[in-house]
Amino acid sequence: MAAIQDKVRPGDVISSDLLNRIIGLLNEHDTLLAGSGPSGNLITGFDPASEQNVGKNLIVLGDFDFPIGSNNLSIDGIPIAPASFLLGSSASQLVFNIPISIVVPPSGSKSVVVRVVNSKGTGERNFLLKPQIAAPPDPTVSAITDHGTNTTPLRSGQNARIVGRNFASPATSNRVRLIFNVGQTQVAFPANAGESLVIDPVASVILPASQDSTLVVMLPPIGASLIPIVGQSAPGFVEITAPGANNPVTQGVQVRRMS
Repeated sequence: MAAIQDKVRPGDVISSDLLNRIIGLLNEHDTLLAGSGPSGNLITGFDPASEQNVGKNLIVLGDFDFPIGSNNLSIDGIPIAPASFLLGSSASQLVFNIPISIVVPPSGSKSVVVRVVNSKGTGERNFLLKPQIAAPPDPTVSAITDHGTNTTPLRSGQNARIVGRNFASPATSNRVRLIFNVGQTQVAFPANAGESLVIDPVASVILPASQDSTLVVMLPPIGASLIPIVGQSAPGFVEITAPGANNPVTQGVQVRRMS
């Protein structure tokens, strides 16, 4: 993180942004003084690779500490609290939402520094931010249960019921995926991020944003490569993408192998 150049005069109000940058700088110094290893570029890349809009999710790829809370990550000098790392973060990738406090000129762009400090050293890379774009609210999820029993865990090869808000209409325009082994050798159903599990257009109900909507989706069969024994369960997560929204929503689930 670059040195803080802000000047505060007597009587000035200290902004939360300045305080956050001070805290981030102190955390980085604390990590280095604690005896981190030799500095090196811990960041190997990004997803998307070269640019992203403010307010959207960004994945930083590299060599990180696990548990992930040991990593000090900042973008444009703004610390990203470990509690803000999104589902899918691991020792090889950190997922977060780009703060909307970063100002990018309309129709312009801004080159920023993404920086990580952890026990393995430090790393930073430049990344290009585009302005925040107007979009429908991101979808949210309040519950995911087995459609037949209204309980958990979910059952492979059976329908699941997803309750949440800001789903798109018609129901089949949303994309739902089931993903296992996040941050490792990831296995997703469907494998293509642009495709979706089968959504039941009759059982699903889409209501205005102030009310809960329901998506009913058919889960895929699960084989022994993911869950060795019939009747056992494994953790994964469901990802729901509503067309036009800035970001998908993800929710952790347990899935039982049924055959």
